[in-house]
Amino acid sequence: MYQTPLMLLVTGFVTGFLSPLIGLLLVNIKPNLLRLIIVASFYGIANLIVRSFPIPFGTHFVILTVVLYIMIMVSWKLSFFRALIPTVIGTLVLVLGETICVSMVIKILKINMLDLLQDWMCLWSLIPQVILILLVAAIINCFNLHVFDFIVVNPYGFDNVNNTRSNLVSILTGVMLILLIFQFLLNFSILYALPSNFLGIEIEDAGILSSSLMVIIFLMIIIVINQLLALSRKENEYLVQLAYLNTLDELYTAIRAEGHDRINHLQTLYGFVQLGNLNETRKYLEELMGDTIISQHHAVQGNPGLSALFYIKSGIAASQGIQFNLEIRSEVAQIAVPSYELSRIIGNLINNAFDAVADLERGDRWVNVSIYEQGADYVFKVSNHGNIDQQTAKNAFSRGYTTKQGGHSGMGLYIIRLLIEKYQGKIVLETAQNVVEFTAVLPKSKREWELDALSGPKTGPELKGELRADG
Repeated sequence: MYQTPLMLLVTGFVTGFLSPLIGLLLVNIKPNLLRLIIVASFYGIANLIVRSFPIPFGTHFVILTVVLYIMIMVSWKLSFFRALIPTVIGTLVLVLGETICVSMVIKILKINMLDLLQDWMCLWSLIPQVILILLVAAIINCFNLHVFDFIVVNPYGFDNVNNTRSNLVSILTGVMLILLIFQFLLNFSILYALPSNFLGIEIEDAGILSSSLMVIIFLMIIIVINQLLALSRKENEYLVQLAYLNTLDELYTAIRAEGHDRINHLQTLYGFVQLGNLNETRKYLEELMGDTIISQHHAVQGNPGLSALFYIKSGIAASQGIQFNLEIRSEVAQIAVPSYELSRIIGNLINNAFDAVADLERGDRWVNVSIYEQGADYVFKVSNHGNIDQQTAKNAFSRGYTTKQGGHSGMGLYIIRLLIEKYQGKIVLETAQNVVEFTAVLPKSKREWELDALSGPKTGPELKGELRADG
């Protein structure tokens, strides 16, 4: 195999231009043309120098890839880990393009690999490869396609655990792609039986190495997928917390609005008093006291998230003509469940109760919520008018089970059960005397279950009287 110095400069320039171009576009960095040309020129010179030494096939490739990696890291001011991704991805795309183009040229021209690598004959595969890669780059740029996004900066900088996991994913992805490149080169060497074997490996041993590489790549893919799933779960937790914060923001806005309303009401009443119109004053006060106004009735000491939740639910209940009763007999400051998870559990139970009574007669449209302590536990009871048959009660917390129409997934109560069990709690469904009651018992601290979830008062529409469980 022989190539002139000029040919080595040309092929080096092409590789040094196309590989960073593709790699940077795939991490959402738009590379500057002048900087690309400078990097490609230096890479062409490095290609000429390195390939002038008689070393085994594949060693040149490793050295030149390291050179390209350093150039990308310095030229685009990327960190040690970040520079690895565009270098490896760009090289992989280039290797794939070369493999496709070389295979097609050999088949069409009916020549062997040694003839194709002689001097200017390699242009037969180089030109189609350049056209193919430039076309791919144009598509990526046009549709803004990228595997990673190095432009977006996290403004919150959450915890170091997530940053470490993200770095681990990046490193594993880079190493996996490097191994994949070596796998392609090894297959290329085996397929065309190059006289100077890949990194000095005999053809007989290449099959064993190829299988080993595939096993390692498979294991790394499993690890990367596991880490990505962990990141996805953490993202879902942040989204739930964001919803919780939005609820608190709604509460704050509502309180401020009520402050303005209260001033207006007082000014109106003062005007009636000044005018000596006592009948209108009495009538206005009666109407005012009938409105839904936030008060200590909604407040849960030690848990502003529940206070916000109950305030919002009270407004929804009023708009739907539902009597929403609260009996809060305990503060909820020591509970082991995070506020956003607790609001999610109780909020879903209340939503289900609202759905159950929404179409009933006005007198039957009631939902009660009771909160109290029981030993080392907090007990939350949500009850409403209705009846549930034994089959429904048995399967209510099963995955995918639903009695609702309209394409409901049946995941609501199932997810609630999982959340409660996550914190060593328990939830029980009871029904008797036209009352359906969900009892959720959650510990003040994580521990194994010791107490019975069913004890405690079970209430009807006015939070009075006992409800008998049918066992």
